[in-house]
Order: sequence, then structure tokens, then C-alpha cells
Amino acid sequence: MFKLNRYMIPISIILASFILGGFYYISEARKEKHAAEQQQQKTDKAAFLLSNCTGLAKEAHTEQWHDACTALGLLSGECRVIKDMTLEEYARANNLNPNDFETPAKWGEYSVEVLAKKEKCACRLPSAIADKLNKAAKDRKDECYKKYPQE
Repeated sequence: MFKLNRYMIPISIILASFILGGFYYISEARKEKHAAEQQQQKTDKAAFLLSNCTGLAKEAHTEQWHDACTALGLLSGECRVIKDMTLEEYARANNLNPNDFETPAKWGEYSVEVLAKKEKCACRLPSAIADKLNKAAKDRKDECYKKYPQE
């Protein structure tokens, strides 16, 4: 049997401690990274949902404004046509390539373009009606912020 050096046991303990400590550190670092990724995903989802909700609130406001303008006979013929167009109808009317609709990015571009044209077709409403519509829009937007709070 060989003789153990008197430093062999303490050195073995120290080496084992470093190895175990390294494994523990790596596992904790992974847990922390995973938790940070989950938090980022949660934040991104909340921001997306809020953006979607406020976008829908804005579209509803625009639609109600146009309906009021139409009811009062204050919209031009072109604006009445654009107001009721779907995205597909807009594409056909403006000779846009239907193959472009296969990508979500193009859908987004066209929907922004259509929405911008619809917003330009607004009319000047009597202040009582405008105030009522604006208050309803603000309430819808506030509801979005309550429903999808941001951290």
C-alpha cells in the first residue's frame, strides 16, 4: 500500500469543491438565463397584446368617425368607397400583385396604407358628436392599458 502524502487529502477536497462549485455555478447560470428569457417573452407578449388592442381601438374610432361622417353626408364619394373596402378589394382596385399577399409583411404594408387613406377621409364633425367619439376612443384605449399593463 502506498503512503498518502499529507497534502493529498486537502488538495483532493479543494479540487472536488472547485469541481462541484463549478457545476453548481453553471446550473444556476442556466436557470437565471432561462428565467430572463421567460421574462423577456412575457414582456414581448404583453407589448404585442397592448399594441394590438390599441390598434383595434384606433380602427374602431376611425370606423365610428367615418360612420358619423357618412350619416351626416360629409364624406366624398371616394372616401365612402375606401371606407367599405377590404384589403383584398383595395389590392384589386389599385392593381396590386396578389402574390404579395403571401407574406405577412406585405399584408402589414397594405393594411397601413389602407388605414392611412381611411384616416385622411375624416370630416369635421359637430363638437358634441366628436367629443362623444373621442371619449369612447380614450375609454377603449385606457381599457387596453388596464387589460395589458406594461412593466
